[in-house]
Amino acid sequence: MSAVTAEDTAAHAPAPSAQGIAGDAASPEAISRLSKSLARGTAKAVKTERKTLELLKSSLMAIRVDDFERATKKVLEALKVDETSGMAWHVLAICQEKQNRFGPAIVAYEAALKLLPDHTDIAHDLGRLAQRLGYLDIAEKLLLKFLAANPGHIEATNNLACVMRDQNRYGDAIETLRPLLQIEADSPVLWNTLGTVLNDQGRLDEALTFFEEALRLDPAFAKARYNRANVRRPLGDVAGAIEDMEAALPGAESRYEVAMMNMARALMLMGEARIPEGFEAYEVRMDPNLPDAMHVAVDAPRWDPATESVAGKRVLVVGEQGIADELVFS
Repeated sequence: MSAVTAEDTAAHAPAPSAQGIAGDAASPEAISRLSKSLARGTAKAVKTERKTLELLKSSLMAIRVDDFERATKKVLEALKVDETSGMAWHVLAICQEKQNRFGPAIVAYEAALKLLPDHTDIAHDLGRLAQRLGYLDIAEKLLLKFLAANPGHIEATNNLACVMRDQNRYGDAIETLRPLLQIEADSPVLWNTLGTVLNDQGRLDEALTFFEEALRLDPAFAKARYNRANVRRPLGDVAGAIEDMEAALPGAESRYEVAMMNMARALMLMGEARIPEGFEAYEVRMDPNLPDAMHVAVDAPRWDPATESVAGKRVLVVGEQGIADELVFS
């Protein structure tokens, strides 16, 4: 087993990126599939296996209520009983991923895939995480492995197109989406991702058309509303962009999406000279769910001017960004 180590970046206030990746390893549907797999194994299990399965069931129950600390504790107990359980490694990977422990998550996914090479759902989950972390070549191979066993799968096809988009292979991304759109024309996910491909190429008017089609099919589709916000602003509809961004937030599917949308909203507000409101929203830069969150290397409490006086105290001032960024924000 090997871990992929991602370098921390020093960039803050990143430009908002188009959102197209579909699926969640801890979604109710995904956890139901894992639960069914466990149920099939319980009847014929010997004593040791039965203990492992019961611990895994407890872990999955905790995942259902977003208690990932308890879920992690239970699955680690299961691995103490049987460290060769591929299912346990898969559940551990999901727990680590949902707690933003990406290095350990990749190690656990790799262990699960090694023990259960025919379980293509593991390849799909690992591919989606690799994609999110920017390991695009790895993500493409894993998604192709999944699609070889599950041709026409909407989420995996969509995510493969996103990988190609992120590699600037725009023609390949469009051709990956096109045949499935002819069959699944009512899929908002696919229309949304087609919009992100055109958005990346600077074809904003065309991208807007596809984001609006995705929202016509699913008005509650937060990713498409977020993407439309990021297109409406450069097209001159600033009020509509901020309205879309705020409407997208309640539908965010993960803590990462919430943080990312809040960051985009903060930058929009500051871009419109709504400085006090924008800087209050910009507190999201400290949110650990952002890959580029600002981390202070000094282990000391942060000063809260609303509640604390600095009289008689020493204050360490930390420059969060480079000189050019500081000039822009000033």
